[in-house]
Amino acid sequence: MLFRSVSQSRYPVVSHWIPESDLPPHYSKKTQWIHRLAHVSRDLDCDVWIINSDCLLIGDQAVTMSAMARGPAIIPRFNYRESFDDAEQEQWGLDAFYLPKELAADIPRTCYAIGIPFWDYWLAWWIEQRRKISWVGAKVLYHKAHAIRWSTEEWQFGKDWFESTYSVKLNWEEWRRSKPLHTEIRAL
Repeated sequence: MLFRSVSQSRYPVVSHWIPESDLPPHYSKKTQWIHRLAHVSRDLDCDVWIINSDCLLIGDQAVTMSAMARGPAIIPRFNYRESFDDAEQEQWGLDAFYLPKELAADIPRTCYAIGIPFWDYWLAWWIEQRRKISWVGAKVLYHKAHAIRWSTEEWQFGKDWFESTYSVKLNWEEWRRSKPLHTEIRAL
C-alpha cells in the first residue's frame, strides 16, 4: 500500500490493471497482453513504462531519467532475498521497459503477455529492430527472489511463435549475454 501511495503521487497515471479474459488456457497465470499495455500510450497520449508487477523501481533514478531522455530504455532487474543490499543482477529477466509514445503505439498484437516467458526477449528484440535502446544497469529495479512460476512449455511456445512469425532463429543465451550489464547507460 505504501508503494501505491508513493507511486501515485509521483506517477499519477499509474493504474491497477484487471487481468485479460482472452488469454490462452495454457498460460499459467492471469496477466495483460503486452500490446494492450503499450497502447495505453494512444489513449493517454503519453510515453509508457511496462514494468513486471513483482518488481520495484526504487533508488536514485538519475541514470533512468537520462536513459529516458535518449529514447527507449530497458532496465534488467536485481534479485534480492532478504534485503536490497544482497541484490544480484539477474542474467535473464528484463522486467522494465520505457517506451516513447510513438514506439509504444506501434507495438503489434502478439501472443506475448507480461510475466509469461519470452515477452521480454521479444519486446527487446522488436525495439532493437527500430530504435537504439539504452540499457540501464544501475541498481534501480529490484525483484524479490522466488521460485520460478512458469513452465518450459510456455517458454518454448514463446520462442516457437517468435521464430515462425519473424523467420528468425537466434541463440537466445548468446543474444542476452551480448547486452551491456553495467551501471552506466549505453545505447545499442
